[in-house]
Amino acid sequence: MTIKLRVQDPNGYFLPNIRRDNFAVYEDGVKQRIVTVEIEHAPVSIALLMELGGRYHTLNQTLASEDAQIGRGLLDEIGRADKVAVFTYNSTLHALAGFNEGHQFLDQVFDGISVPQFSEANFYDALLATLNRMRPVSGRKAIIVISSVERRGYFQ
Repeated sequence: MTIKLRVQDPNGYFLPNIRRDNFAVYEDGVKQRIVTVEIEHAPVSIALLMELGGRYHTLNQTLASEDAQIGRGLLDEIGRADKVAVFTYNSTLHALAGFNEGHQFLDQVFDGISVPQFSEANFYDALLATLNRMRPVSGRKAIIVISSVERRGYFQ
């Protein structure tokens, strides 16, 4: 017999790190021997929002290098059914790849990241624009932000 389950907390969020030991099956009050437990990964859509422009040329160089390295690391960790959109921001939001691009195209996007000229970074507007682009995306979704934004007493 095969039973498929979706395991969530009371708020509907998935539970990470579930293992075979977390399951028990009872039939008529008798614990049954579980032959196999397979954990399926539910696909997720991820918006990767990366700062690419800042106050100093040295910061811009560091961000360009780190953005590409972190982006490739993300591609190594996600599943083939997962979708990734890549955005950069400075004074405005720039879409580098949409959710329907393949992993090979995304890898090329990270090759194309170069050190920008001096510009202002507008984090909050970029985050709001990214949230608006995520609104029509169905299923599990997340935004990963790479930024040098500092907290300076705004949230005390």
